[in-house]
Amino acid sequence: ARAAHDERATMASRSSRVGGRNPEQAGQAAWLATEKVNAELFTLTYGAIVRQVLHDYEDCVEEVNKKLDSMGHNIGCRLVEDFLAKTNTQRCGDFRDTAEVVAKVARLDA
Repeated sequence: ARAAHDERATMASRSSRVGGRNPEQAGQAAWLATEKVNAELFTLTYGAIVRQVLHDYEDCVEEVNKKLDSMGHNIGCRLVEDFLAKTNTQRCGDFRDTAEVVAKVARLDA
């Protein structure tokens, strides 16, 4: 019973972190306020980046994959930080907190 109570208290504190709004409302507000990018432009830009990295690393696929993985990690971190800033969400304590907040907002897009 105590463990269930502690879990409910943790969940309640997580959902109240978004500037007094629930994560779904905060996510919707952030989505509406974010400038959208054309999918074709994004695809062409990403393709150009991959081709340039291939050229820079002289077609060494292993090194290219390491570089793209590093770039993807950095982009992901920036996206999460941007999301947290735009939704007035407190910094998440761990990966589970981050995944939970993002999952709640992702339900809006489904």
